[in-house]
Amino acid sequence: MNSLRYIVHRSFDQLFDTSHMWKTHFKSMSFDSFRKYVSRLVEEHELIPVGKGLYYVGKELPPDIEDRICNYFLDSHGSCYGNTTLLYRLNLIDEEPKNIVILSSMVKGNRKIGSVVVKSAPIFPSETSWRELFELLALKKYIDEEHLGIYSMHLAFRMPKSDIDLRRFMYSLEMSEISYPRIVYIRLAELLNQLHISNEVMQWYEHKIEVSGR
Repeated sequence: MNSLRYIVHRSFDQLFDTSHMWKTHFKSMSFDSFRKYVSRLVEEHELIPVGKGLYYVGKELPPDIEDRICNYFLDSHGSCYGNTTLLYRLNLIDEEPKNIVILSSMVKGNRKIGSVVVKSAPIFPSETSWRELFELLALKKYIDEEHLGIYSMHLAFRMPKSDIDLRRFMYSLEMSEISYPRIVYIRLAELLNQLHISNEVMQWYEHKIEVSGR
């Protein structure tokens, strides 16, 4: 308990994630026991719950708590904006979404914290741009004609630039599950063909579907 209290005191004005803290510092005890200690610190007003398993270290919430929650996930490796939030942040749509969607490998399942929705997504730390590429390809229907030029630029920026990049990209695909509709993989293959980068995206897709029995 004293070591946990020490870490909390040193983390003043920051966010405290029970799952991450347990995995990195307290895995020698059971997670249930660890949560009981966390609950005691909440009762002592050392921690303020802001979402499932996430706390703010301090006596009262700051006005920018949602921005801090976003930054907490986005500053970590393996997280990026998703859905129409990504489009809005890239100035590809004009209307701000009601919820801020973040895709992250830090969580299991989904979390909703105020207007922030954190969705579990397998993202390799160095490959967030490729996850954004898939999101952009999946969300093409939301792009107005006047924004198609900028949209194409964002796609090009995130595309594999060489055979080596493509091999790394395909490896990351191999390690992930099918989470986008078939049209997304068709669009990806078409873009790669336009860049004269030989690829087996559709062969990979068909094989993955066959193996999964979908």
